[in-house]
Amino acid sequence: MGKSRGQVMAGPFAGMRYGDRAFGSMLIPKLVGTYELELHHAVYERFERAYGRVVVAGAAEGYYAIGFALRIPGAQVVAFEASAAAREELASIAAMNGVGSRMTELGICDAPALSEALGDGRRVLVICDLEGAEAALLDPRVVPGLRQADLIVETHDEFVPGVRELVAARFLGTHSVERVMQVARRAEDAKAIRTPASFRGALEQLISERRPAGIDWLLLDARPGSESPLERV
Repeated sequence: MGKSRGQVMAGPFAGMRYGDRAFGSMLIPKLVGTYELELHHAVYERFERAYGRVVVAGAAEGYYAIGFALRIPGAQVVAFEASAAAREELASIAAMNGVGSRMTELGICDAPALSEALGDGRRVLVICDLEGAEAALLDPRVVPGLRQADLIVETHDEFVPGVRELVAARFLGTHSVERVMQVARRAEDAKAIRTPASFRGALEQLISERRPAGIDWLLLDARPGSESPLERV
């Protein structure tokens, strides 16, 4: 525990000490700073907000949970992850980076647990990657604190057809809604790596995240006064 094995080279979490394996994703894109490049603008913007808590549902080994703990030093972080092995890795990486005291690692994220983690939702950022379970979990009628929280949601239409539109519709009355679509990686995205032109194709394969079609993201930002009850969608 606590022994450094790697480091994020670029991107919003550059300098973060990291482990030598990833759970449910590719490791190399995280280390070279191209992981979920489509979201980098949104991540940087949210560093500037005074969140008191960051809740990560589907935290894996902790890329976002630990990264946000480093970038928002005043925030408490709640990381939900079903895999015990991934939670163990998350705790190890949190210790490497000195943020373990602000990190709470929990198991499966269900509606009662999410409600407790959110409280009233004020000054809370939710990052959700639940392989389709967002369809059941991200419902403000079931988890009222979502009405005032900001969210970054990975949507999985290949697992639950129509889930992107379903989740977006639930938040139209209380949040601004922006869809972010995935794009293919290019060699020039890996700014931390310098390779000859002849290696361009190999580099693009190296940083590919192997995402199937149907995975995009929603950025949901709570509007002022969003605590009012939602109508059924």
